[in-house]
Amino acid sequence: MNNTLSPVTLDVISAIGILNKKHFSVREIAEILIGVHERFTDIRKAKSFAYNQLQKLVALEFLYRKKKPGANESIYLKATSYRNIGINDYDISQLANNKGSMFNAKKLEVFKAKYELELLQIMGEKDVFAELLTEIPEFNKELGLLIDEMNKQASRVTGKISAINKIIKRVVF
Repeated sequence: MNNTLSPVTLDVISAIGILNKKHFSVREIAEILIGVHERFTDIRKAKSFAYNQLQKLVALEFLYRKKKPGANESIYLKATSYRNIGINDYDISQLANNKGSMFNAKKLEVFKAKYELELLQIMGEKDVFAELLTEIPEFNKELGLLIDEMNKQASRVTGKISAINKIIKRVVF
């Protein structure tokens, strides 16, 4: 592995490997870190940590940073030199199998269960709004907006569950 990279930077590189996407955001990396790292308990701390580590990788020219169109957010792309970091799928599996590693199957299952419960609650609210929509047509516009919001929330939570499932599939415990 590259000597200029610290173990905490390798945690972020592992998260990038788990995402396995062409581009990604700080939030996506932070969500993975929260799910698998003991030191992060809230999204703000994880986002701050991920941002700082991604900036180091940008400075080392392993990643490119681009502004996301129409949003106050950046996306990160892997540079061609990213392949020279020296961490690949095998290394990610090795990190997962090491004692004291950031990866922990129980934590992943707890987060997955938490998000599945959240999804069920959202769907329950949506069902109530849909039922009220048929019973009280005068509130069609307001209830329609609430149903749309529930659909958006459900999509976000489904994305989180999907991310955790990807982590579970990619990392051999």
